[in-house]
Amino acid sequence: MKTASQLGALAVALLLSACAVTPPMQDPKPPLPAQWLAPLPHGGQAASLVDWWQAFGDAQLLALQAQAQQRNPQLAQALARLSQARAQREAAGALLAPQLNAQASAQRAKTLPSFQAMGSGVAQLQASWEMDLFGAQRAQAQAGQALAEAAQAQWHEARVSLAAEVAQAYLSYRQAQIAAGLAAQDLEAAERIERAAAQAAERGLLAPAQAAEARVQLSEAQVMAATQRALPGLWLQSLALLVADDAAALAQRLGEAALPQAPQFPVPGVPATVLAQRPDLRSAHQQWLAAVFEQHSAEAQRYPQLSWGALLGEGRLRMDGQTLKGGIWSIAPSLNLPLFDGGLRKAQSAAAAAREQEARAALEARWRQAVAEVEEALLTVQKSETQVAAVQAAISQWQRLDAVAEQRARAGLISGLERAQAARQFIAAKQGAYELALARSNAWIALYRRLGGGWSQEQDS
Repeated sequence: MKTASQLGALAVALLLSACAVTPPMQDPKPPLPAQWLAPLPHGGQAASLVDWWQAFGDAQLLALQAQAQQRNPQLAQALARLSQARAQREAAGALLAPQLNAQASAQRAKTLPSFQAMGSGVAQLQASWEMDLFGAQRAQAQAGQALAEAAQAQWHEARVSLAAEVAQAYLSYRQAQIAAGLAAQDLEAAERIERAAAQAAERGLLAPAQAAEARVQLSEAQVMAATQRALPGLWLQSLALLVADDAAALAQRLGEAALPQAPQFPVPGVPATVLAQRPDLRSAHQQWLAAVFEQHSAEAQRYPQLSWGALLGEGRLRMDGQTLKGGIWSIAPSLNLPLFDGGLRKAQSAAAAAREQEARAALEARWRQAVAEVEEALLTVQKSETQVAAVQAAISQWQRLDAVAEQRARAGLISGLERAQAARQFIAAKQGAYELALARSNAWIALYRRLGGGWSQEQDS
């Protein structure tokens, strides 16, 4: 049997050698290009993306986003996962500290052969502490810290995504309202054309086939108008779900308004600078760190473990009118030497190493996916800006043509049929312009989301 002093000396020797199992900390190098392939937008002001929504100039949009941040169930779930991760971090850290427990017990009984009453009581303090020679518990605490930071980054990612989804649903709702109004105007013009064509056909001034074509166009306009009338309600339901509100009350509060346009913002040309603002990459990196620490903890379990236990208390025994009492104390070092476990600890260490490799590969894949997402968003922004610029020029021409047609109709130079046809062409042009305007705003919102929404690591500190 080893004495306490011998075990203490052995503990010191093990403690001095414990640093031999400290894991190497070599961060994976992100596979980032030197610069973006897609053209970079240079318009707008170089303000923080956190404040980008203010530049929309729409108070209702800001109010909806604030409401979503407070009420959205999915965001609440992300916050709950963050709280769980923080609690698990605290639990892992608590294992490093000594444990102290107080116990008290009392007993009253009669015993054979004399059936004399006997009472006893014990009060004591128990302390225990594992020295964590090879860092198994410290590695678990560090892994808990990394997972808590990953959960916090995931919460920020959920907030950024929610802000983007609310904005897209709100803009789509506004565009659908406008499109429903234009579809109603188009239906009215199609009805005028159908009536005029039917009257002209009756007088022999128009071929029956042309009158039939006008009826077909009227049917198409009726279908389109019915479709467009339903779209605002569908987008309203999506928006109500995101902000956790009643759709009817939300519709009354929002009313009707113009379609706001997403402001431009510049994008830095260095991918590393841009992608450092993505919370999902921060989360993936912290998950890899947690896997590294868990691998170290599993490896440390293969080495000896030293723990200490101590007890201090007082006991009291009363029997046959006599009372005995005295102090109780003990100190008990315990050394656990793993000798044979059938390969269990080795297999657990190998599994932890495989999880580290998986997390490393997942981090690299996340980096590559992030590059592709930003490149795609940049290309979409460029395309939408070009399309909107071209359509705006065309709209100006259509507006002039519509004004000329109105003047000629008032002067009796063209028929009501021709005037209605010109009106439908102008309405179709406006419908296309609003659709492209929405697509442009959605492209900028997608780019905002791909850039991390202005998040920074300082928000997690």
